[in-house]
Amino acid sequence: MEVSAAPTVLPSAFTHDGAGQFACPGLIDAHVHVNAISGYLGDIENWSQAYTTAHAARRMHEMLARGFTSVRDTAGADYGLAQAVDEELFIGPRLFFGGRALSQTGGHADFCPPSVTHDPHQCCAGVGVVCDGVSAVRRAAREQLRTGAFHIKVMLSGGVSSPTDRIDSTQFSDEEIRAAVEEASAFNRYGPVTNSVAYTEFVTGPQAACNGFGLITASAASVSSIAPRRSPVP
Repeated sequence: MEVSAAPTVLPSAFTHDGAGQFACPGLIDAHVHVNAISGYLGDIENWSQAYTTAHAARRMHEMLARGFTSVRDTAGADYGLAQAVDEELFIGPRLFFGGRALSQTGGHADFCPPSVTHDPHQCCAGVGVVCDGVSAVRRAAREQLRTGAFHIKVMLSGGVSSPTDRIDSTQFSDEEIRAAVEEASAFNRYGPVTNSVAYTEFVTGPQAACNGFGLITASAASVSSIAPRRSPVP
């Protein structure tokens, strides 16, 4: 692309009259949930995958219309949506997906109410997978990465959309966090791990375990440093 005050049009070039208009580079949104049609993310697990995809396609088209040409989905979108965009089955921004977010039992991506036993099936729509212990975290990370996930999302604190955890709770042990980081690094994915922090000042885990995080996002409070676990605020 060349910007010039003088005409420099090649015979095969595409031209556009931009008089009175503005040229803007494509925007990038680093934290989206294209499947999050409802404010309560637990509802999505009870919806048809086809119904959820139809909503996601419309939302992605709207994102592109607002100027976003690339988006990173940090829980919920999968390889199918990314493939559909690449094959132009619908129009939307380039999608960097992470698959399902990793959550401990009772964590920010565990949407089962207290009266319901968790069902770990993966056939329905949803944004998270529940895993407890180092081995389970490794397997869950590998399951996302084998589908081509660009990153791994790890839920490390509570949030408003999950029914059984406090907003100020810290989640996953240092060993579990380290396992997720190691698996993403082994797959040579960038980052390698996207970490979710909601309403907590510090990230759980020692520096050694968290050095691999490529992005730390905060919903309401800025994250200023990485520090060992601290007691939740009463």
